Amino acid sequence: ETLFKIDILFTNNSDETYKPTNFFLRDSQGNEYTSTFTNLKEEDIFQGFPPKESKKYNLEFFVDYPETNHWLVLKSKDFTKELGVWKLKD
Repeated sequence: ETLFKIDILFTNNSDETYKPTNFFLRDSQGNEYTSTFTNLKEEDIFQGFPPKESKKYNLEFFVDYPETNHWLVLKSKDFTKELGVWKLKD
């Protein structure tokens, strides 16, 4: 496994609060990875993304295929809907 790190600036335009656990990484083979927290001193895993605010955050994912294309996926609080999908640069 390879650790894949992503720095994001997320603007939450909704009325919901989202957590880092609502973000997933999907590769071009259809595999989805949940975020992992390897450095708890720098980031609080329970820190949320409040409504109508922007916040910088470092997301980390252990992936099986680091050379494939990847997309960052935001899922609803109950993880049943995709609310946003962003292709990451190669």
